[in-house]
Amino acid sequence: MKKQSIITIVVLLVIAAGYFAWRSNVPVNTNSPETNQTSYPDTQHAIQAFLANKYNKQLSDVHITVQKEVPGFASGSVLFGQGGPGEGGMWLAFLGNGWTVAWDGNGSVDCNKMRQQYGFPDTILVPNFCQP
Repeated sequence: MKKQSIITIVVLLVIAAGYFAWRSNVPVNTNSPETNQTSYPDTQHAIQAFLANKYNKQLSDVHITVQKEVPGFASGSVLFGQGGPGEGGMWLAFLGNGWTVAWDGNGSVDCNKMRQQYGFPDTILVPNFCQP
């Protein structure tokens, strides 16, 4: 009976240690409530800056619409300048160390690559980019 109690205590200590080790890796929001900051950068402006830099455009000439967003992933459309034929497209982005556009354009998306390499969920990919 005493041996079983010791084993139970050791198991509980291991579980508690694992929990606290995991918990120490979870980000904690240390901002005061009055600052009203979010945990993630502003998706729309981050994608706008990424694509403006990629295509050497002024920020004011890049118009981003975020159509879908789940934690860590987003999709949407982009218009350059006033828009018009060939002046925009779609995009897929993921959040790593800031937002990164994994794909943009008007062509076909390599759905397997988006799922396997970047981990995009179907909630982002289906139905605009890929089939289930």
